[in-house]
Amino acid sequence: MRPCALITVQLALLVFRAPLHGQTVVRTFSSPSGRLTMALMNVPSPAGPSEPSIQVLARQATPDDFVPSTLVCESRLLAENHGYAWLNTEHHQWVSDKFLVFDDGDGLCVVDAESNQFLLNQTFTGYARSPKSQSWAAIRYRPTNRNQEQLTGNEKDTIWFIEPDELATNAKQSTTENPFAHVAAVQLDGIAIAQPHWSEDGASVAIVKHREGKVAADLFDPKQRVLIRSVSLPELTLTQEQLLSVWIIPEVDQRASEAIRASHVFKVTNSQAVPATNNHPKNEASKTPSPAEPQAKPKTSTPSEKPTSSTPWSIIVVGIAAAIGLFVLLLKRRS
Repeated sequence: MRPCALITVQLALLVFRAPLHGQTVVRTFSSPSGRLTMALMNVPSPAGPSEPSIQVLARQATPDDFVPSTLVCESRLLAENHGYAWLNTEHHQWVSDKFLVFDDGDGLCVVDAESNQFLLNQTFTGYARSPKSQSWAAIRYRPTNRNQEQLTGNEKDTIWFIEPDELATNAKQSTTENPFAHVAAVQLDGIAIAQPHWSEDGASVAIVKHREGKVAADLFDPKQRVLIRSVSLPELTLTQEQLLSVWIIPEVDQRASEAIRASHVFKVTNSQAVPATNNHPKNEASKTPSPAEPQAKPKTSTPSEKPTSSTPWSIIVVGIAAAIGLFVLLLKRRS
């Protein structure tokens, strides 16, 4: 398996074994335990002093020793690669005291500080974090140079499910031919028109899409990466321009969120608080007759039950016949 190609700047930086001469530390990021520290720094360009400095992320080995981070992969679409200057942001967090995650609304950068690798550094069409875990659902970046008037409405977006631990485990799967083989993905049957919307319990995520002008919400299981169901949203009517927009339109995103709530897209999933395998015994129990319930007895009567149910009617019939006989006898005597 061939490793994913590194960008020219990264290849040049690899020849420097820290300390990097002339570097300027812009800021540092220390893990909660303090065992790992990453530094964003400016480094002189390998092309020469006349060229502008390069901003890189590096792991601090000693107070004066910084090792530049490497890329697991990069996209062939330049606009899909997020770059490095934006990493000087307050929007970052540590996950599991190992991963440094940057988030700026346009995309994510996931760095494995232990292996000193960029696992992902991409822009997205849209993305959202789970309310219950450090995982994200993302709509992969769509090129902006496509001809809108030539779209048929049958195109398909790609949905990524991003979990730092999983990215690190599968990093070696990335190749030059398939740079994102380490990212769990599914193909959406249509074009996404809104940001991913998570259920409150984080058990599912809905992607509002359109296909041939028909709008629906596809509900996915983010763990199994399978489609749970698709819910039609006929009340969400959009113009052709809105349907084929390269970007997520805020107004459409808001309307999609309201349609998800109105159509109870998450209702079935939220009511299932236990795994699906645990639902079967419960369902079976509701079908199993209870010894205390009379209606649960078999409908077929046993021979001993027949006299019990027929005797009262026999007595009534005999009594009526006797009464009629006495009445007839009295009439004969009077005559």
